[in-house]
Amino acid sequence: MSDLAEFRKHKDDFMKRFPESPLTTAQRASFKGLNCFDEAPSLRFVLPVRTFPAQEKIEMQTSTGAVQDYVRWGKISFPVDGVAAELTLFRDTNEGELFLPFADATSGKETYGAGRHLEVHTQDDGRVLVDFNYAYNPYCAYNERWRSPLLHGGLELYNVADIIPQDGGGFKICRIPLELRERTTGPTRNRSIEATGCEIRFNLKSDEASFTFQMEGKSAAIELWHGPFMDRDFAIITDQPTVFKVLKPKRPNHIATIAGRTTYAYDINLYRIFLPWRPAVIIRDIKGSFEPPRANQVPSRRILTYGSSITHGNTSIRPTETYPCRLGRLLSMDVIQYGFGGGRQVEPELADNIAARDDWDMATLEMGINLIQTDTVKQFAEKVDYFVSTVKKAHMDKWVFCIDLFPFWMDFDGDIAKARAYRKVVHETVARFAMPKLMHIDGRKLLRDYTGLTGDIVHLAPAGNEEVANRLARVIKTAVGASL
Repeated sequence: MSDLAEFRKHKDDFMKRFPESPLTTAQRASFKGLNCFDEAPSLRFVLPVRTFPAQEKIEMQTSTGAVQDYVRWGKISFPVDGVAAELTLFRDTNEGELFLPFADATSGKETYGAGRHLEVHTQDDGRVLVDFNYAYNPYCAYNERWRSPLLHGGLELYNVADIIPQDGGGFKICRIPLELRERTTGPTRNRSIEATGCEIRFNLKSDEASFTFQMEGKSAAIELWHGPFMDRDFAIITDQPTVFKVLKPKRPNHIATIAGRTTYAYDINLYRIFLPWRPAVIIRDIKGSFEPPRANQVPSRRILTYGSSITHGNTSIRPTETYPCRLGRLLSMDVIQYGFGGGRQVEPELADNIAARDDWDMATLEMGINLIQTDTVKQFAEKVDYFVSTVKKAHMDKWVFCIDLFPFWMDFDGDIAKARAYRKVVHETVARFAMPKLMHIDGRKLLRDYTGLTGDIVHLAPAGNEEVANRLARVIKTAVGASL
């Protein structure tokens, strides 16, 4: 047995039998071994390292999701199929071991979209042994409970589960794992690649940076923020490659003075590019020197917002105009955006996914609007029962707020029996479960001013997003109390 075959055998044994395995009990029962590429001698290199003169310290998440201190140690260069490639090596500040996170052309297709990891070994002559045959997935590739940030070239792609490489270079993002996307309904599958609630986050090490974006379809706006401060510059991205330049803030000293007077959820030195809520965006090119966010630069808690096109942000102009984004700001929490326009079918696959995720601290579940014209009250009740029970039973220690229908056109038709019945389903389901930290919210109480609706009498205008966010934040703060 070769060294590689023995390594893979031990890896399979660990995944199948050891309690530290990232696999769930059910996954272990059906586990037959990891899928691996055939050994390729051409992917084994002994390389010199160009060490960095200033080895900056950064925090990174390891394959197990733990945060660990590293320094950016040096660069390696090597050919792959005749094409020059270059990667950055990181050194563990405690043990001195070398760590290489990377993504390649297989990422998002044949391998995990967030990339893979590799341990690198120093040789006696100072060079390093880099054998990509030994590359492995981080734990979050196997189990949502081990979810870690998706890093790409020193950037964090926030609220992004996977990337999808594109012809012509670059990639799209996907807010749910690609494997889950294939099992969801058509609308959810389509909307999951729309970047509502998604950000590109980074610490800028170079004097400036540039990002080339391209929309699939109509034009849309992106916003740049410095921590909690919106930059004066924004950009309209079209269906042609559009370059967006990122510069240092115009008055950094003034921003620092203001930030010094209070505590903000986001560090002022953290750059945040908010991507459009729709349509899908292709990130064609990125230039600059970056480091990912540190743990103390972002909120320590997250709220997951699941819902329909109303939660998704339909009719919003600015990316930060949606009620989940406004809600996160009011609560000083990061937002995991699970709104799916036209696709929020209260699907069991998404309930299972939310239940498996362990990276949120509270959740809002908006339910009903996409089903009221297709499902009977009984069918809706069965879906709500599974969705709420699945999510809540997996997170008994966390608050879950179940929102029924916001005001909509059926409320003004004269015959509103079905709307009433749908709201009653959500209310009675929550009451029947009688679980701690599970609460029903009447959607009508979150929007009292009907001019906050758009002309279709379904979606929220800018004023409506603001009202819903403010009212919902008050309900949550009252329920959660001082612990928030």
